[in-house]
Amino acid sequence: MLKVFSLIKRREDLSLDEFREWVFERYAPMGKQLPGLREYHVSVVEQDDRELPYHAVTELYFDDEDAFKEAFASEAGRVRLLTRAERVM
Repeated sequence: MLKVFSLIKRREDLSLDEFREWVFERYAPMGKQLPGLREYHVSVVEQDDRELPYHAVTELYFDDEDAFKEAFASEAGRVRLLTRAERVM
């Protein structure tokens, strides 16, 4: 089993509520579509502090490194990476 963490810092121009909405309504659903994904968790901070090193964390579980690589080489993986660029740093 391979567990992958992703630490996400929100863009300066987004409120915490906007960031939360994006994470839970757009980013997380896309992550759950990755082929080969066994388990997915996402958490967003409750404290609105722009100085925090990150504002959300995802945990993705795959059978192995090959499954992980295949997931992010897929169309769903490429779209997820582009979507992430919309709302972070």
